[in-house]
Amino acid sequence: MKPMERVPEGGAIRDSSLLSCEEYGKRMRDALGEEYRRFARRANAVLHLPRGSRVLEIGPGPGWAGIELLKLRPDITLTAIDASPDMIRAARKNVADEGILAAVSYEEGVAEDLSRFAAGSFDAVISRDSLHHWIDPAKAFGEMERILTRTGGVYVADERRDLGFAEWLIVRLARKRIGTEISEGWINSIRASWTPAEIRESFPIGGGDRRIARWRARPVFLGLEITRAPRRGAS
Repeated sequence: MKPMERVPEGGAIRDSSLLSCEEYGKRMRDALGEEYRRFARRANAVLHLPRGSRVLEIGPGPGWAGIELLKLRPDITLTAIDASPDMIRAARKNVADEGILAAVSYEEGVAEDLSRFAAGSFDAVISRDSLHHWIDPAKAFGEMERILTRTGGVYVADERRDLGFAEWLIVRLARKRIGTEISEGWINSIRASWTPAEIRESFPIGGGDRRIARWRARPVFLGLEITRAPRRGAS
């Protein structure tokens, strides 16, 4: 089945007259709490984070994915950038309520511009449900290459636009459970998302036309996973 044409979702999620970012975050946690925990477990398994790792999170929204990773790995520190100052405010409140504010710093920013960070600043990059907001994934992945250590890894999870029939059926059934406002946002996110093939075309290139072998994009049920395999034992 040919994927639908991509429809960019627009800017970052901000407060509205109907829903503050704090309320949005509460609803997302109520609906998707186990999904945030699953993301954290998967990220920890994929990245093989050494003790004391410095992790960059892109697009944390209300912060739940990073919070769950910090609960799982209290030895790491997390720096997070988000394009929405309203989401940053909500995320800071959430980490404070969870008692882990000291382990996290939030800054306003976007994936395509990580120039504030020096080369080799981070041991890993994570992102959950943010990729569909990125305007230029190729630039973002190139920036990650620069700010990661040589042994660093990436774990990005998001929607994908080329869902199959059974997956769309699950989406339609789930919409009834999570409510109109959040489910409409989910559909818009799917329409704005990238396919694995599109993402593969945006990976950093090294050695002439040879694509860097450590990068992978693969479809998973209802989504997409992008990884840069961590390389242990390298100098």
